[in-house]
Amino acid sequence: MGKQTAVAMTEIDEVVFLEFLRSVSEIKILQGSASTQKEIWIDHFSPRGKGCRQFYIWNTSFPWQPRFCHATQERSGKREEWYYVANTAEGPLIEYDRHDFADRTGQGDGRIYWAKIFAAPNGLPYDVEAFNEWFMRVVRWIRKNGKQRAKGTLNPYFLPDAWTKYGNRI
Repeated sequence: MGKQTAVAMTEIDEVVFLEFLRSVSEIKILQGSASTQKEIWIDHFSPRGKGCRQFYIWNTSFPWQPRFCHATQERSGKREEWYYVANTAEGPLIEYDRHDFADRTGQGDGRIYWAKIFAAPNGLPYDVEAFNEWFMRVVRWIRKNGKQRAKGTLNPYFLPDAWTKYGNRI
């Protein structure tokens, strides 16, 4: 089963989050999809509103080989093409899904997530115990720096800027 922690971050919080991650490990960031294979790799989370809500954080001390796939789709007479990484569930990655502050249905909740063995029935090609230690370090940082409106595993931790702007308004 996977592990997740609900989190709400603004762009300011995301910068601080990346500073923390880079202070404890060598990481690379992937977008969920991009126009080219090269554009999947990014240095920072893209600005909100560009359509990308999902990112992957790879702790590069854990070996992994991403498998890139190309997709096309015809929409309204226009051909769209994009690339994505097909084996994210097997990689030593933390998935970061952005919180959608405008979505009041609960469908736009942000989270950090590790698929763990949930999506890899044949096992994982990296040290799961060591990765779990790193993942839990990230979770502890979020819990230490965030605030919840109500205690509970499904309630997001609002990091400082998100708390100031949205914590008592959503």
